[in-house]
Amino acid sequence: MTKPKKEIRVYLRKLVDHFFYINNLNDQLRILKSWESPKRVAAIEVGTHFFGLVSYSFQRAILIELCKLLSEDEDKSLVDFLRKAKEHANSIDPQIYDIASERHRTVATSQYRSVIQQHKKMLDDKKGLIKRIRGRRNKMLAHSDATYFNNPEKIYSKYPINIIEIDELLETVSTILKSHYNYLFNTDLGMTFHTSTGLEAVLIYVRAYKRFWEDNRLTKLKKFSYSQDNFDVSDSIYL
Repeated sequence: MTKPKKEIRVYLRKLVDHFFYINNLNDQLRILKSWESPKRVAAIEVGTHFFGLVSYSFQRAILIELCKLLSEDEDKSLVDFLRKAKEHANSIDPQIYDIASERHRTVATSQYRSVIQQHKKMLDDKKGLIKRIRGRRNKMLAHSDATYFNNPEKIYSKYPINIIEIDELLETVSTILKSHYNYLFNTDLGMTFHTSTGLEAVLIYVRAYKRFWEDNRLTKLKKFSYSQDNFDVSDSIYL
């Protein structure tokens, strides 16, 4: 790095954006799972095949993106960021808020490197899971291994991964990114992504329309007209 103070901050922002993308995919999967309850599952049943494809695609995208984010071999990854942050710790001016003086102060290089070492250990503790994610990515998602092509169930027994493990891994990454964002940008980083146009909104509308369609009290409405491209409200009522 020729200008580490600036470049390391740009690097961090891009990693945060990457993490937001992965976390949002995971949140959408969690939302989809929450709609499998008796009072909500009717909305999923309207588009069972489509939502199955959504789940299938999102799960695979998460694994692929996590491999990129946490790889020790990629040119750009969280592991590489920690390595460069440690190397340039004396140049990037990490700061922390000092309550006594009510202002930010520069963190000692040794202290910041100690924090980085703690973060590295947090990722090292997840190496077993990361190895399984990489194994599944390599054998099933990025390449087609004959063993698993002919016996696809074997991939799940050799490289087992569950939702809770992924959630915990994402929480670990979130903790690390938020910590460095605080040091380098002197502000807290919110990791929750809110949207009114995501899967939750789609499922709510699907359920609402299904209820509308099945409501026999609405005898004066031509319900089928609401599903047409050329909908005209004047054509939807029996006069």
